[in-house]
Amino acid sequence: MVTSGDWRPEKGAGDFGQFRIANDDESELLDILAGGGRQAQIAAMKDPVPYDLETSELLAWYDVEAARRGFKRVI
Repeated sequence: MVTSGDWRPEKGAGDFGQFRIANDDESELLDILAGGGRQAQIAAMKDPVPYDLETSELLAWYDVEAARRGFKRVI
């Protein structure tokens, strides 16, 4: 069973939360720059895509609970 944070480097299993320095001409960096930016972030916040089933269930609960409490999305 995978639990929250299992892929953190501190737990020895993965590399979530890691970063690296990229050269200006690396294809991965150029792809991120071409498709990223503030507009991509806003679009992702307006229509979030859950990572897995657990995250999907949590997001569904949050949406119901936020509506019940009268919270409005700012984005």
